[in-house]
This record gives sequence, C-alpha cells and structure tokens, in this order.
Amino acid sequence: MANWGLAAKATRPWLWKRYPVFASWAIYQALVSAVLLIAGGAQLRAHPYAEAWKIVQVPSAIFQAVVAVEAFWVLARQFRGMNLFARRLLGCLATGAALVSIAVAATAKPWPGDLRPYFLLWEHVALALSVICVLAWWFFGKHLDFGGLKPNTRVHAAILTGLFFSMFLSSYWMNVSYGKWGFASSITILTGQLLAFTLWLVLLKRSGEIVRFEERPIMSAGEYADLERIDQHHIRNLDEISSEALRKAVRATRT
Repeated sequence: MANWGLAAKATRPWLWKRYPVFASWAIYQALVSAVLLIAGGAQLRAHPYAEAWKIVQVPSAIFQAVVAVEAFWVLARQFRGMNLFARRLLGCLATGAALVSIAVAATAKPWPGDLRPYFLLWEHVALALSVICVLAWWFFGKHLDFGGLKPNTRVHAAILTGLFFSMFLSSYWMNVSYGKWGFASSITILTGQLLAFTLWLVLLKRSGEIVRFEERPIMSAGEYADLERIDQHHIRNLDEISSEALRKAVRATRT
C-alpha cells in the first residue's frame, strides 16, 4: 500500500509544485496497480492480467524516463547559470547511458516467450536511466558544491537511482536466464518498488525544501572570472566527448 500512500502525498501542493511529473507518476502508478489487481493480480489469474500488464509497460517506461529528466533538472537548477551547460551535460550523459545499455543488452540471447520484448525494453530503459542518475551525481558532486542542495533533492535522486537499478536487475535476471528466473525477477522488482515508495513516503518532507547553510564571503571579480573559464572549459570538453560518443554509436549501428 506504499504506492497508494505516496499517491496521496503527491497531491500536496508543495510536492506537486516542486515535482509535477513525479507527483503525476506516483498517482499513475497507484492507478496501474489497482487496474492490475482488478485484472487478476489479486486472484493470481493469468488472464486478463497478462494483457493489462503488457498494455501499461511502454507508457510506464516513457513516464519514468520523463521523471528522471525532471529529477536531473531539479538538481541542475539549484546551481546558477547551469541551463546551457546542463543541456549539453544531459545530452552527453544520455549518449553514454545508451552506449552502456546497448553493450549490456548485447550479452543477453533471445529466449522464447511473448514477454521477452517487454523485459528487454526495461533492461535498456532502466539501465540507461540508472547510468544517467549515477553519472549526474558523480559530475555534480565532483565539480560543484553539494552543500547548498535541498535535502529533498538528494533524497529523491538517490531513491530514484535505486529504483531504476532494481528494475534493471529484475529484467536482467529474466534475459540472462532465458526467462527461467521469473521468481527472482519478481522479488527484485517488488522489493525495489516497496523500498522506494516507502522511502519517498517517509523521507520527502515539506521542510526538505529549505536549504540551511552557512553564509560565505561574496565572490570577487577574479574568482568569478576563474569559474567562468572553468565552465567554458567543461562545456568544450562535453562537446568533444558527446561528439566522439555519437560517432562511436553511429559506427556501432552500421556494423
């Protein structure tokens, strides 16, 4: 019932205003779970549960990708002057995540069953989103000061990363075992969802939107100029990295 509790919490104005896509997704997830229960999940019936499950997979994958993009922008916008740089960074991260996803998915061999395309979809999507979240945290943590982040931003991004990784593992178990590890796959995704929804429900608070940090001396003109040069250097590096990654991806698809 944690997903229903989170859906109720998502209707609160402060959460809806800060994370509109995430709040919409929480409500959507609660509705999907209700539909699946009615379709046979509560009685463990294969039909029409399987048909209903298939219908919601693609919309759910798209929805979660948008939730991840929203989380990235909530993180990036807490640093001044990051709009242009963040767009390029997101493009670079997405390219890198796609390459990692393709490389990992290539290790899985086809297995019979009409569920395989859905697990393959989630393996790609969940791994790519996990990589984006991890690389974004690594970059911002390495090059920028995390001290001024709102607590909710940290909590939300960390839980989202864990959920995506559990979804990847769930799909990976199925694909690497040729569909034989269904029980392990189900336990993995159910555990990941339960932990994520519970942590969101408990840790996301209105007070978490308030930043508390010590006052710092005003930046001098020289310090600002130094930071501006560093920023331009990072932008040029990102352009080079993204261009090289794109060329490799194009060559990989041609071969």
